[in-house]
Amino acid sequence: MSEPVESESGIMYRLFPMHSKLNPEGHKVYVARMKPTVSYRDDDLIRDVAEATNQPEAAVRYFEEMRRAMIERALREGKAVYVGGVANIVTVQGPFDTIDGEFDPSRNKLAVTGFTYGSRQRCLEGIVPGNMEKGASPRLGSVREDGQAENELCVAGRTISITGSDLKLDASAEDEGVRLVDAKTGEVVSVAAVESSGLTTAYCRFAELPPPGRYMLVVATRAGLSREHKVAEASREVAVMEV
Repeated sequence: MSEPVESESGIMYRLFPMHSKLNPEGHKVYVARMKPTVSYRDDDLIRDVAEATNQPEAAVRYFEEMRRAMIERALREGKAVYVGGVANIVTVQGPFDTIDGEFDPSRNKLAVTGFTYGSRQRCLEGIVPGNMEKGASPRLGSVREDGQAENELCVAGRTISITGSDLKLDASAEDEGVRLVDAKTGEVVSVAAVESSGLTTAYCRFAELPPPGRYMLVVATRAGLSREHKVAEASREVAVMEV
């Protein structure tokens, strides 16, 4: 089975189930939680700015400390601060009993809340995060009916061996299995009975074969993963031959 692959951006998430009344028929849905990442802190910013501007780190650190001090002074003066794509707003927390209630430090407190705007708000546009949970990724190598050349089917009921990767099938799952599909219409013309399967090999039989012609043999599988995972498909063109 395929190993987890990091997204190009390094932004990864994992999905967790939740039940929602908004989802039709109360089916389970999933919500994403971001993978914890390495923190980027003041020292990292100062180092990178110093390197990018060819300035001493001490000078960059001084201006960064002054920037912080000016922002905090503005907040203490009751100003809404919009700097560098981040808005900082002073809010009052806690309840009051009357419309003219006085601020009570035992019940109320001042807090700084924030949100992004401008380019900071848009800086993730175009990035596609990756799911840490990887599903099946089946691939087909060969399709061979007993006694026949590769990719040729002739006699109904004979065992067909399929090699590849991520081929393990759950025969009790209606959406998994091996099928012959009309290459032009996409119609399923025959469904095989799965005899056995593993990650690299599957064995099956078609009780009936369609008329001679070229078809797509499709393997639909979760590769042994739980039914929380989606079904993935791999296909190979085969020929149904006259006996």
